Amino acid sequence: MVQRLGAVNAMRTMMAVLREVSLEDIREEAQITPRLLIVGSTQEQARRLGLALTGDEGAHTTVLRAVDESFDAVGKVDAAVIWDPERTGAGTRVAEALRFASPQVPLVRIEGFGVEDAAAIERVRLDIVKRNAERAPAFGRALPVFRPAAAKQVI
Repeated sequence: MVQRLGAVNAMRTMMAVLREVSLEDIREEAQITPRLLIVGSTQEQARRLGLALTGDEGAHTTVLRAVDESFDAVGKVDAAVIWDPERTGAGTRVAEALRFASPQVPLVRIEGFGVEDAAAIERVRLDIVKRNAERAPAFGRALPVFRPAAAKQVI
């Protein structure tokens, strides 16, 4: 008898949560294309990382910058991805440039062997959607290479 009451209470809790979730809001959020700031030691490094991270579909959704370029005209981005294999302090510079962004922009550093390291690229995708859980459906919708990471986050 106690187990049945526990199941009923669990079902009531689940229904209360489902009532609070607005599927319309989730759909609208998923329709907004995600934008990423990709920072590399050079513009070419940033371009290569952007292509590896987002695929061809992400060419128009990424803002590419070299470490020594200005971050003033970046606009709203969902995350900043930093590739600094020479350890020039790019992460600190990007964090300083974006510190007043609202909402706060998550900074993700790529570790490993760079764009050739498929496992490192997948870890970056997972980290991006983990830090932007409410944007995971948008990443999965707009960027097919993000779908496995987005599905893991949503589920």
